Amino acid sequence: MAPQLAGARGVGVYGCVLGPLTIGGVLVGHLRLDVHGFDLVVMGQAIWYVTVGALLWRQASKNVPGVVRSHIMSIDNTAETPREDDCNRRIAHPLHTILILAALGVWAYVSKVRAEHLREAAEVNRVFLYARTMMFEWAMLGFALLGVRLNGSPLGSVLGERWRSVREVARDLGIGVVFLVVPVAIGGIFNAIWPGDSSNRAVQYFLPGSGAEKLLWLALSVTAGICEEAVYRGYFQRQFAALANSVAAGIVMQAVLFGASHWYQGVRRTIPIAALGAALGLLAHWRKSLRPGMVAHGLQDAMAVFARR
Repeated sequence: MAPQLAGARGVGVYGCVLGPLTIGGVLVGHLRLDVHGFDLVVMGQAIWYVTVGALLWRQASKNVPGVVRSHIMSIDNTAETPREDDCNRRIAHPLHTILILAALGVWAYVSKVRAEHLREAAEVNRVFLYARTMMFEWAMLGFALLGVRLNGSPLGSVLGERWRSVREVARDLGIGVVFLVVPVAIGGIFNAIWPGDSSNRAVQYFLPGSGAEKLLWLALSVTAGICEEAVYRGYFQRQFAALANSVAAGIVMQAVLFGASHWYQGVRRTIPIAALGAALGLLAHWRKSLRPGMVAHGLQDAMAVFARR
């Protein structure tokens, strides 16, 4: 049994080290594998390495004899006794949160550099750009859920509960639609405080043009509505609130992070996006659900198909 445990742990370490390095290399451009979207394949393999590596590591720890496993768990500290107050209970290990923050930081920087080049480019392969973005969004959600699962927390703490009736579906859809007035109000207030060009010129290169691009944009909008709400308002808001022992701090911190992740759109658009993140955080906390925010987020992004001119 010992050699098998050692092998599983070794493969786990290999996956957890090679995966992030490969993902980082692709995102920062050191692995130039754009031919026929081959870098998407490499990204998928890297994510698989991380997932399987973490599961093998955990399985090896489970099969270690009781005394040794207790020693490992006391060092790793990935398990935590549930408490009554959800605000005081972190849903993932802090090291896992640091890894996600690092990945988002690299992605934000790469997106900023790419945006500066694409704004001046004669042609932009938006299909590939959308596919890359969707893959990263789902990868971040998967990695967030993996950390929650490894910590022993329920996935519902990030994804929320399922719909149980048509009435709940209609209620969340209605709240999401009504919430669409919030970004309009935020934009109006911000434009009054900071007058200037409020057009989509900063993100014009990213907006869809052809019919195929518009269809893929709708898929991207759904992806953003689900993944970003789950990661920012689900994972980060709960995690930051637990680490800071303050719901308000969790809402503010995830909103700042949400705005920073849209840095590629420029400062003038980043600030209202952060304010919208705070409003979505308040909505999630009030409703104890991410579904209305997912609806509003997805619809707002989808309406961008009419914004290009």
